[in-house]
Amino acid sequence: MNITLLKLNGTTVPGIKEWHFTPEKAYRDSSGDGTGTGRDLNGNLHLDFVGVFPTIEITLRAGLTGAQISQIMRILCQPSFQVEYYDDVLQSVKTGEFYADNPTLSMLSKKRNFYDETTFSIIPLSKSGDY
Repeated sequence: MNITLLKLNGTTVPGIKEWHFTPEKAYRDSSGDGTGTGRDLNGNLHLDFVGVFPTIEITLRAGLTGAQISQIMRILCQPSFQVEYYDDVLQSVKTGEFYADNPTLSMLSKKRNFYDETTFSIIPLSKSGDY
């Protein structure tokens, strides 16, 4: 089975070396004591489950060209973008609106216009309703 791991705004992300999928659980403090710790004075934890937010960390291999990196970076620099991704937990392809952290680029060769490995994370704007 041939699976495309990741598309950003319909563009397949090239050169994925590493893929880390984390179904992050988010909770809200419901203790009512104003401390923000989620614990009452007896030490009991009071949290409301908000949802699961599938966060993805990607490392692109070294040797991608300036054109390939530029295409991906222009998408990642937008406030948000559409993502089609493979959900490892559900074993299916999902879509959603995400934003990116701040990836750092390192050039391997200015003369040949090749880049070193680049790592970035993408985070969904909304929780996944599938968990």
